[in-house]
Amino acid sequence: IDLQLNWPFNVAAFKLLASLDGRSPTDYLAFAHEKRPFERGCTGYFKGKLFPEAFYNIPAWGDEAIRTTGFPSKADYQIWMRKERFPVLTSWIEKCRPKLIIGLGLTHADDFLTVAQASELAEERSFEVNGHSKRMFTTQSGLVPLAILPHLTGGPNGLNSNEAIAVAAQ
Repeated sequence: IDLQLNWPFNVAAFKLLASLDGRSPTDYLAFAHEKRPFERGCTGYFKGKLFPEAFYNIPAWGDEAIRTTGFPSKADYQIWMRKERFPVLTSWIEKCRPKLIIGLGLTHADDFLTVAQASELAEERSFEVNGHSKRMFTTQSGLVPLAILPHLTGGPNGLNSNEAIAVAAQ
């Protein structure tokens, strides 16, 4: 847990999970040390990526990405991942039947639907925090319930505050 706390994404994820557990986002440290999410050998939580190649600059696909993935373009990489990786992710969902899948990043809503074998999103839920609009989607039309939330660390429309995280969890 102490190692995971070095990354802002994990801190925000712990805050979200603490909120889903009925706690305040500010109680994330106690939650993380008690539940030990994402820690090898502990059960109850899994963190993964649709596309494991890091996209720090989402539109860019440079020489490093070409070298590490072997794909000449991001589009080629994503096509391959959708064809080869997504069925593997779906098989894990079928096998493990999680209580909830949380997809982070609204731009990949269709990808999350595919992986969860969901047919449709429920009505969009919108809320505002500190003058910034936030959107999220949920569905129960797939293998397991799915919530698609804004990213935890990005921009004014993301879940970038304790208040936004608590409202989304609620």
